[in-house]
Amino acid sequence: MNPSTATPPQTVSRQAQSTITLFAIALALFQTGFGIGMPVFAKQMDQLGAGVAGLGYLTTAFAAGQLIFAPIMGSLADRFGRRPFALLAMLAMLLANLIYPYIENVNLMVAVRFLQGALGAGLMPAAMGAVGDLIPEKERARWAGIVMGGFAFGFIFGPTLGGVLYDRFGLFAPFFVSAGLAALTLVLALFRLPETHRKATTSAQKAAAAQPVRFTPFLLLLLTLDFFNTFVFSFVEPQMILHFYNDLGWSATVFGIIVGVYGIVTAAGQAFLGQLSDRFGRMPIIVLGFVLSIPLYLMLLLSSSIPMMILAAIFAGLGAALIAPALSAAYLDLTSDHDRARVMGYKQSASAIGMVAGPLLVAVLSEPLQGSGVFLVGTILSGIAALLALMNTLRRKPALAIGD
Repeated sequence: MNPSTATPPQTVSRQAQSTITLFAIALALFQTGFGIGMPVFAKQMDQLGAGVAGLGYLTTAFAAGQLIFAPIMGSLADRFGRRPFALLAMLAMLLANLIYPYIENVNLMVAVRFLQGALGAGLMPAAMGAVGDLIPEKERARWAGIVMGGFAFGFIFGPTLGGVLYDRFGLFAPFFVSAGLAALTLVLALFRLPETHRKATTSAQKAAAAQPVRFTPFLLLLLTLDFFNTFVFSFVEPQMILHFYNDLGWSATVFGIIVGVYGIVTAAGQAFLGQLSDRFGRMPIIVLGFVLSIPLYLMLLLSSSIPMMILAAIFAGLGAALIAPALSAAYLDLTSDHDRARVMGYKQSASAIGMVAGPLLVAVLSEPLQGSGVFLVGTILSGIAALLALMNTLRRKPALAIGD
């Protein structure tokens, strides 16, 4: 929808609320199941003799699958509907987790991980496409935040549950519980998740659907901000972990508390604060989100105090909680029925590039930057992202829809 020709405020029907809530629950279960395997892969790679390198290959393979296939899955979701690609993602996770415990070859494990990322790449574009299909512009960030809050909850809870299951019951338990959650999500979606996409019926709609996405300056800005949003933290995270353990001598418990606080604040903030950009505008909230992320990198650079680091993690969690729903809603504001999931697929690819590039680049630059320099780079890049969003805010020009 073109923001300059926005329709009067509309109410969100109970059916729409139920559908989006179901997507949020499905994403929470899906991401919990996905996260359960994360602590186990490190042990499995050690058993296969691949160690840290093997774990890196697994992470890169999944992200590469998402990077390559998210726009493709999004485009297909605009053509054939949201529901089939949500179901495909859940089926892929179910099958992958039934296979993982029996794999005894690193290359096969990496291949399965890539396929899981590729086949699951349509879930988030489908969910966000449904938000755009059902929710009026003035409430999109609120409901995008609820969907992403479900995703973030699973991201936090999954690895914790996986570690407990592995310690108590061994290698097979985490994967089988993950497969069970995938099966539960699949059944739930199969029987309760309706199709939200209105297929093109007129010749004009079909012609519009066949047109490639037009990468307007504003869309390129959003993709750049999405890249920064994932790249900065993934660039800093490996050095942050080493800093906590080696430089500050903190325990795994302290590290878990800091990361847990960040995750909980992010998940809760997305669910309850997403509506702020509906009220105050997308870009001002995105600016505030990037500014709030800066104290974490400054504290890593300047402080050795646990309470100060926890406080900085709270600010950073709030920042992440503000950025994600506002960015998602900004994309949806630009789109129409025929390109909505496709554009959200490009969004997911931009995030995946950041997730892959961050760890790779810090591996190359950590020595010349001498550790603490990594945190300075994180501070500067967050400031640059905030400045880019602020410049767009100060221009105060309405963004044209992609099809305009």
